Amino acid sequence: MYSGTATDVPMLPCDRVASSPAIRVATLRQRKFAIGICMALGILTLLIFPFAQLRWPQVPSFLAIYQTAVIGTYMITAYQMYGHYKATRSVALLHLSAGCCYTAAVLVLQFCSFRGVFVEGQVLFGGPQTSSWLWLFWHAGPAIGILLFAWSELHHPNHITFDHPQSLRRTALVLVFAFTATAALTSIFIEYLPVLDVNGDYRGITTSGIAPALQFLLLLALFFLWRASRFRNVLHVWLAISLIALLCDNAITMAGGSRLSMGWYLGRTSGLISSSVMMLVYLKEINRSHQYSMLIADQLDADRTRAELDLQQSYVQLRQLSEHQERVKEEERKRIAREIHDELGGLLTGIKANLTVSIERSHVPGKPADPLLEDATAQVDMAVETVRRIIVDLRPSVLDHLGVWAALEWYTDQIQERTNLQCQCNIRPDVMDIELDPERSTMLFRVVQESLTNVVRHAGASKVTIDVMCQQNAIIVEIKDNGKGIDAQHLLCGEAWGILGMHERTRQFGGILKIFGTGTTGTTVLLNLPLD
Repeated sequence: MYSGTATDVPMLPCDRVASSPAIRVATLRQRKFAIGICMALGILTLLIFPFAQLRWPQVPSFLAIYQTAVIGTYMITAYQMYGHYKATRSVALLHLSAGCCYTAAVLVLQFCSFRGVFVEGQVLFGGPQTSSWLWLFWHAGPAIGILLFAWSELHHPNHITFDHPQSLRRTALVLVFAFTATAALTSIFIEYLPVLDVNGDYRGITTSGIAPALQFLLLLALFFLWRASRFRNVLHVWLAISLIALLCDNAITMAGGSRLSMGWYLGRTSGLISSSVMMLVYLKEINRSHQYSMLIADQLDADRTRAELDLQQSYVQLRQLSEHQERVKEEERKRIAREIHDELGGLLTGIKANLTVSIERSHVPGKPADPLLEDATAQVDMAVETVRRIIVDLRPSVLDHLGVWAALEWYTDQIQERTNLQCQCNIRPDVMDIELDPERSTMLFRVVQESLTNVVRHAGASKVTIDVMCQQNAIIVEIKDNGKGIDAQHLLCGEAWGILGMHERTRQFGGILKIFGTGTTGTTVLLNLPLD
């Protein structure tokens, strides 16, 4: 069949059909098995040849069953080849599918030309010579399909089409034309064709030279199939078996010379074998593909399980590293705050004392103090306040000495004094009796500290409320402001490091942190910290 394509000679990607029988190399066992089938067919044909003209009794419904089986096998094979073509876009496979489709259609016509099969004593199509000529055409169908397949494989190996609809339309048009021409030739123009069948005696097929021409066509297809790959591929090996079965079919059928002869019955058997070969091969390929898919699925499932375990292990290690870094960071903050308090704070206190003494000593009654000394004293006071604020940000001593609840109240007072933000901290009495371990205390304080920092920097709020309560063996902390709210996209942003840090701190202790809010209600941070 003709197949159009949008490119010159594109090459088929190997990964798409690596397991395809059209590409896969046949094993030695497969070749030996194929040779065994061909030899068995040839030997059986030779053994029956001297007895081919012996008459056998008529088997009821044999022809109807045989014809139905052959039609079914060719239709299934055509569908399988078409499915293989759709998966690979191989033009050669489209030719093969078209050949099987044409053969099945001609077989249906031949079925309709048999007298008495559908209507008692009548035929649905053609005349007395129609079934014999259709026998020739349907035997030529596989040969032409395989010949076109081999020609395409030989001259355009791995040729694919990128214009699938166009190729399909052109192939369908050729099929319709070929089928219509066959139907017209064997019905309307049958009187112009030689007489092949005389009351069941079809030796005219041989004497007219048509049968030898059909055998030559089959041999030509077998030759080009051999030229295409030397029968190296699985598909080529089984196509060769199909052609040899058809050769045996034709040879023994012609030797029989008439219907109901031994040669006629054996020819039908060889024809059925020929039509079934490709169907059985592709059914085996479907089973093979299923087993391969199941194996791949099992491997993928094992790989996925292994990847999940590795990911879980990496996640645990990352959590452990994060916890370790938090501990190290808190210890380092505590150390730096202590050194700043002890070293820098002491130095500033000493400087201020010296400045105070210098002002007193330089004081002259009736004269103002030296303005430089007063400025220096004011700067030292500012430095002391700055150092105190840094120490608070690093690690407030009240957290270590008085606990987290006192630290929260003290810190909210500090925020209110420094920023004029109205802060209200409400801690339930039953919560005040709960003593958290140092790690949970630090975590809770840092979450509140980061939340208040975000309120000061981003919310534009005038009031913030911190409510701490105990519910269902968990500490609930709600921080709510009346600011402009928070954008949901900001919460998902990977650069919101402060919020990510809050979530990470909370997860270390099995807690849950939720942040939500709108422009009308402000932002709410809700922390649920289990006590267990």
